[in-house]
Amino acid sequence: MFHCQQGELAHKIVKRLYGSTNKRNAEHQIAKRYRRLERARLALDRKRLHSHTKQKTTNQEGNQPDGDSELRYYISPSKNHPQDILGTLRNNRGDPAYHVSFSD
Repeated sequence: MFHCQQGELAHKIVKRLYGSTNKRNAEHQIAKRYRRLERARLALDRKRLHSHTKQKTTNQEGNQPDGDSELRYYISPSKNHPQDILGTLRNNRGDPAYHVSFSD
């Protein structure tokens, strides 16, 4: 039973990765992609283990880390300044820099 489940899992992985190949030398491309995914998974496991160990030591020292240690990017609040494009085109009707052509 376990052997069948492993075979089915392997088949699903190969089938999913086949879609990302260009269908020429697909075996090589699938193997290469699978190895990359495995290395990425192992690296993520090591990172989680390291950050978990690091978090334990900081908690033992009584120092709480500031903010989210997993935070990679910070997106600031929007500085959206909408422009009325149609009004700008109407106001600059004779200017060739504002000439717009709509094709069908």
